[in-house]
Amino acid sequence: MAIVDKVRAHWPIDEDNDSIGEDIHSTWDLTDRNTLTSDTGKIGKCGKFIAYSQENIYAGSDDDFYDLQDGFGFSVWFKTESTFDSNARRVLTKRNQYEIWRTSGYYGSSDLKIKVNKASGNVTETLISGLGTNLWYFLYWGCDGSNLKYSVNGATLTTGGAISDYNTTSYKLEIGNWSGTGLTGRFWNSLIDEVTYWGSMLTQDEINSIYNSGSGLAYPFSGGDDSATMTQEYYRRLLGGQ
Repeated sequence: MAIVDKVRAHWPIDEDNDSIGEDIHSTWDLTDRNTLTSDTGKIGKCGKFIAYSQENIYAGSDDDFYDLQDGFGFSVWFKTESTFDSNARRVLTKRNQYEIWRTSGYYGSSDLKIKVNKASGNVTETLISGLGTNLWYFLYWGCDGSNLKYSVNGATLTTGGAISDYNTTSYKLEIGNWSGTGLTGRFWNSLIDEVTYWGSMLTQDEINSIYNSGSGLAYPFSGGDDSATMTQEYYRRLLGGQ
């Protein structure tokens, strides 16, 4: 199976204004709130999220964007600010189901956390302790029907808390904000690029390929530097190019 076969939606966040939330894989286009603009991304262009302008992109309806039975997850490139403020800023959320946010950097180190809400309680993990400033990071996280799993910058997949059920919600998927609020302190205040919604869990080799030694790999994710791709190519040549 090619990596792209696991994609359910992909938002490169490349274009200005009306098409900046375009899903180039399927039909889950996102709505641009307050005229998000572009900047230089990890791959091509990216979204420049300005918190005080309350800019983000969001789903037009309460589409599921989760599937515990078959597994699901997201990958995203994001860049941190040059200086952390006292706000808890969101990278990606579906309020009351999952959220990824940067904790306040005003009183100490600023961390990246994830919370996944179960039908009873929630699972919270620290993804990155002590974020650096003005740096690009690559995050992959997923749920396989049993546990939360995640990888930062191509690191070995970490298994987090158990998730066997899921909280229901009427909130929409949002990139760059905490769903359903107009609180300026919740909006992301830097760059976000190449967001992918996955319909099943990625393997370590697939994560390595997309991370691509820190250079990133553009959709449809052909190539990269993972061992699985190189092994497939070896056997293809061994069989005379078949």
